[in-house]
Amino acid sequence: MNRIGSEGDQSRLRSRPATQGRLHTRPVMVVDDDAAFRRDVCAALAEAGVPVVAAGDGRDALAYLRGAALKPGLLVVDLFMPGMDGFSLLSALSAEPSLSTIPIIVLSGVSTRLLPREPVARFTKPMLPDELLAAVHRHALL
Repeated sequence: MNRIGSEGDQSRLRSRPATQGRLHTRPVMVVDDDAAFRRDVCAALAEAGVPVVAAGDGRDALAYLRGAALKPGLLVVDLFMPGMDGFSLLSALSAEPSLSTIPIIVLSGVSTRLLPREPVARFTKPMLPDELLAAVHRHALL
């Protein structure tokens, strides 16, 4: 199976729907500066029946989150991005009560001890679509 974010990834992610009996009514937000990776993750989630929204950096994500009437049920966040990186985004989320309870999946190989809050899952790139989908289904707020 192709991994999301691997070199030569031509998959457009033919992941199998894996809703595991959960109907997602709140979107999952994917925050990553790599447009191709962000597109592939969003495609895998959408194909599995998960509504998605995306942002290219922490600043765009935070602006969306502050203005959204329906907050995402989970964030998938890359830690290393130009502009507002994932570390700064997580700090900002932790400081806002309306955003501090949204579960986070972190995309990074660094220790999560450095983060202002513990993520519900952590993946390194590239990753298997089914592993990400399983974590989304397990941890997303409906």
